[in-house]
Amino acid sequence: METRPDLVRIRETERPIDLASTYDVAKKYGDSIRFYPASIELRNGGLYALKSRAISVVGVSESIETARQIAVEGIETVKGGALWFRKDIGSREHIGKSMKHLEELRRLQQ
Repeated sequence: METRPDLVRIRETERPIDLASTYDVAKKYGDSIRFYPASIELRNGGLYALKSRAISVVGVSESIETARQIAVEGIETVKGGALWFRKDIGSREHIGKSMKHLEELRRLQQ
């Protein structure tokens, strides 16, 4: 997977991650949204991203489209830390590409 240094806000690399707005969206969706901190550390009372894939947000719903909308709304509330996110994850195109890749892997295993 390619990296996207053009999306990294260099001035924010030493700013802590601000999760204040995530509480509102978590309250709004309850069990239908999940935040998973990953590559972050607690330093000087703040959360700091260490590498890419610092926080994962998962939307839960009966439909993929709704789950994706919930997740995108949640990830947009995470601020600071020079973080950025891919907007293609969970889209119809992305899922189709992933399914095609899995089918090819299955063919190779036979």
